[in-house]
Amino acid sequence: MSSVQPFLSPLLSAHGLGKTFGGLKAVQDINFEVKAGEIFGLIGPNGAGKTTCFNLITGFYTPSAGRVMFKGEDITGKKPYAIAQRGLVRSFQKTNVLKSLTVFENVLAGHYLSARQSLLNTYFPRTHVRQAEQAARDSAAQIVEIMGLSKRINTPAHVLSCGELRLLEVGVALAAKPTLLMLDEPAAGLRAANKT
Repeated sequence: MSSVQPFLSPLLSAHGLGKTFGGLKAVQDINFEVKAGEIFGLIGPNGAGKTTCFNLITGFYTPSAGRVMFKGEDITGKKPYAIAQRGLVRSFQKTNVLKSLTVFENVLAGHYLSARQSLLNTYFPRTHVRQAEQAARDSAAQIVEIMGLSKRINTPAHVLSCGELRLLEVGVALAAKPTLLMLDEPAAGLRAANKT
């Protein structure tokens, strides 16, 4: 048996990525690669450009320079929904959930990319549509449990603590079935519990 490892092309890569707002260089010449199965972090002080980098990668900003490759495809400048459809999903620095919906409903809404139906199928659902809806509901319940929010499954999101909202946001992102999940400061505003 050969001990040579097969070459793994990067799942995500940034090449010379940069963004200028007027005369301000927010990020400049960002280069990195992330392979499947890796955990990769962007580390820097406030204002270093981490969120700007996330926004460039996920299509919320158009780069002033450079390009972004995902699964071998150039996704530079593509719309956020088109990037999410390809499997690159992100959370936000500020919690971004539907506050009037319950925990379960938020996670179920996160299945939109994989469970959406045509208008005709919505009004006249066939067996495969009902099966897809049930699969989405089962998956949502499982994600709620994995995130440790089972006791809050029917609780409106606006009632949750900051920590629970962070967990819910990750759950919603997982519901989109990402190939790569990008978490923007997932522990911001949280602190370790006091131990007595």
